[in-house]
Amino acid sequence: EELLSSLSSLFDSKYEELKETLSDSMSAFEKLMYLNKMLFAMIENSIPLDLLSRLYSSQLTMKGDKNLLDHNRTYYKLLRLIVLDGQKNGEFREGVSVNEIVKAYALCERAIISDWCLCNGEYPLSRYSETLMPVLFDGFLRKK
Repeated sequence: EELLSSLSSLFDSKYEELKETLSDSMSAFEKLMYLNKMLFAMIENSIPLDLLSRLYSSQLTMKGDKNLLDHNRTYYKLLRLIVLDGQKNGEFREGVSVNEIVKAYALCERAIISDWCLCNGEYPLSRYSETLMPVLFDGFLRKK
């Protein structure tokens, strides 16, 4: 159980590292897609599929702390900052809160990872996500 809990810490450490590589010239959407691509590449190349599957299944059955949903994690803090900047810059459509956008983004990521685990990693996670995430997230962007 501790090993499973340490995975979310590992993910947060990667986000801390990635935060330093974000460029001010990137839009909020580009930052989100970059974070997704880089984390999913790390997952695909460094995390055993069975361990990731156990983490996700434990979150469904666990009665106590659900580490993946802890909004005090670096993951959620970074997403909120990026989305807030995107809202201030008019990149995201009006009428949707920062928390709603962050929740939808995290939901999309969890759905893709869950499917990848269910399919036993039969497709490249980062490449599939790179195609799917923009489609899933498009509804939050302000149309020009």
